[in-house]
Amino acid sequence: MSTPPRRIGKYELREHLGRGGMAEVWKALDTQLGRFVAIKILHPDLQSDPSFVIRFEREARVIASLHHPNIIQIYDFHIAQPPEVETTLAYMVMDYVDGPTLAHYLHHTAHIGMFLSPTQLLQLFTPICLAVDYAHEQGMIHRDLKPSNILLDKRGVAKTAIGVPILSDFGIVKMLSSTTNSLSGGWLGTPTYISPEQVAGAAGNERSDIYSLSVILYEACTGTLPFQGETPTAIMMQHLHATPTPPGLINKTIPPALSAVIMHGLAKSPDDRFTTASALVASVADALGLPSSGSASVLPIYSGPTYITPSQALPPSHMRPSVTPHTPPHGASTHEMGAKPTSLPVSNSDGAPLVASPSGSVTPLPLLGGTSSASYQTDILNTGSRPPTVATVPQTPSVLYTRSNKPTRWRVLVTLLIILLLLAGSILSLLVLIPKSSPPNVPAVAQNPIVGYASFISSGLLNPSNSTGVNDELQINLQHIPAPAVDKAYYGWLLGDRVQSEPVVTPLGQLPFKAGTISFLFQGDQKHSNLLLLESRFLITEEDVTNPPVSYSLDTSTWRYYAQIPQAPNPKDKLHFTMLDHLRHLTSDSPELTVRGLRGGLDMWFVRQVQKVLEWSNAARDDWQKDPDFLHRQIIRILDYIDGANFVQKDAPAVGPTLLADVQPSQVPLLGPVPDGQDPPGYSFDDEPAPGYVYLVSSHLSGAVLAPDATATQHALANQIQESINQVKAWLENIHQDAKKLLAMDANQLNQPSTLTILDDMVTNAQYAYVGQVDPLTAQNRGGVIWISNHVQQMAAFGVTAYHS
Repeated sequence: MSTPPRRIGKYELREHLGRGGMAEVWKALDTQLGRFVAIKILHPDLQSDPSFVIRFEREARVIASLHHPNIIQIYDFHIAQPPEVETTLAYMVMDYVDGPTLAHYLHHTAHIGMFLSPTQLLQLFTPICLAVDYAHEQGMIHRDLKPSNILLDKRGVAKTAIGVPILSDFGIVKMLSSTTNSLSGGWLGTPTYISPEQVAGAAGNERSDIYSLSVILYEACTGTLPFQGETPTAIMMQHLHATPTPPGLINKTIPPALSAVIMHGLAKSPDDRFTTASALVASVADALGLPSSGSASVLPIYSGPTYITPSQALPPSHMRPSVTPHTPPHGASTHEMGAKPTSLPVSNSDGAPLVASPSGSVTPLPLLGGTSSASYQTDILNTGSRPPTVATVPQTPSVLYTRSNKPTRWRVLVTLLIILLLLAGSILSLLVLIPKSSPPNVPAVAQNPIVGYASFISSGLLNPSNSTGVNDELQINLQHIPAPAVDKAYYGWLLGDRVQSEPVVTPLGQLPFKAGTISFLFQGDQKHSNLLLLESRFLITEEDVTNPPVSYSLDTSTWRYYAQIPQAPNPKDKLHFTMLDHLRHLTSDSPELTVRGLRGGLDMWFVRQVQKVLEWSNAARDDWQKDPDFLHRQIIRILDYIDGANFVQKDAPAVGPTLLADVQPSQVPLLGPVPDGQDPPGYSFDDEPAPGYVYLVSSHLSGAVLAPDATATQHALANQIQESINQVKAWLENIHQDAKKLLAMDANQLNQPSTLTILDDMVTNAQYAYVGQVDPLTAQNRGGVIWISNHVQQMAAFGVTAYHS
């Protein structure tokens, strides 16, 4: 979005307060009334979606009709084109609240072990829950409740120590849903508070808001989030399938009844949660033994998790699916759009029991209202990321480590048995490392063992015009590392390709070392530059702690650990691409897209296109028997993306040359034609019609593992990804057939009950294509483009080993 003018109508913009995936907010002066207001300027490209104007005015009028002391008041809303800019702006004028967000408050309190007292907790959540219920009674669902959307008004400090909570951004998600370009820069945000049904594609209802409120309550009581992960995709999958660690196991002073209340609110199925937000806060009051100031009765407490099965995946007819991921802001502010979750786990210095959180971290149990500090270690998997945990017996607490002052005989026997098994495993691992046969005159040598992984992570702060926000962070997890020498420290470096003429170096800084492990997240630069675009090697050196190096030492005697992404050219490849080349085309920048004016990797655009198909499928079903013309337009947009701009008229000949979807992205279809074989697979670099994303992602995936230095792990991962691509292709073909049937219908036929069956089938297939399908036996997710994107990224992980010259 271009920089807003310094003045919009009678409002003089004074201070930029925040920016997110849906809007940006300014503090402004109303020059006529002489008061400060907050102006929210929405992001969608209004030129390409005329229907947004009608929807904006309708939804803004409903939002402005909300009058509650704990909901921010909307004064005005307009769609206008100020003379200072070329684009049309949609903006809302609202009350300016002077105070921090709840996200900012929790970051400086609960996240460092300073918890609210029971009375303060109830004083905070009672007005929030009553405001949510009031909005629900007016027919308004929030759909994006999170601490950064709750402002703490300083004017209320006299009443409460933390300020009066004011809810903002009611209705914004619905207002921006189903637009052509809405959220195009934030297709994979930080969905730490999203409900499982919204992850699965549902628009969400009152119970979805209650789930988000329960996540906030969990965070306020424990200082951490119920689900954490190294990628937004991993967090989304945990919302769908993982059981959160009961908050009473993280903060042992939480009453068991309060822990049960929170788990009730976090039930996977909407039907198993509280019916109202007032019922939630009334149960909190009852669990704390305090009188409730709300007007709700306490409901029976539900303590067991539930899972979304295929029969639950398709929401009831009153829950129309729509996924609207959001993008966190670049900094915290009074009206920030979102906040990247932060969590500061506490130490085990007091001997408290250790529990494993869903993210795999080992966390001790702080005291309620107390403070605690120290370090934090993270378990790692071979993939370098944390998959969702799944409880096979939902009622079993996920405690992995406990301590007892009086070990029993059976514990001793179990310990001895574990030691014997570990010794046997060590011997077997040594045998595995010895080759079965060696070349003549060459002694058998053990392979250089991997000590951990360094994995690229995408922050989700995306820019649709380039590849920033993808691979812009690096997570390092190493184990069994010897301590550096006295007065020495470990330093990390990202290096350029082996064959680069000019060296490229990104210093990662001093790496924290503790008890044989290194766990460190490098968050990149302020521009969120794509690290994989220029760098493909990872190095750790051991150098002076008192004189930190500016660049890595060329003296290889200081090099301790090293890794690189395979970079050997494939002699059978016409263009001699390496695995690194293919991974960059998939995740960072693709020549097939660049020549068509699209920046970013193939998998990013693959996810973005499928997400839009899901949104438009939901919108079409929403308008069944309401607006046949709008329904038809959504179907045409779906075909634009599935067929591509060059072939859509075969399925929609009456549409004419004008596309309803974005012209530029629709140059590359989701399915599209298969090349004639004249060019190397997937290498469509000219301006001829491009093959579809299904074909392009598959071909580059094949090219990556055909590289001579591809590892067995990468081969196995590529096979899993290809299976998921085949599943997505089948789901997209089903959507294609449904869309063609619907497009051939007239207005009367579209209103028939049989049409709803087709629309439901289309939405179901779009949900599967986006988030995959749940296996009812394992409760794990299979396929889906966000799963594909996450695992393609894992193929670029560094397997770190000791350096040998």
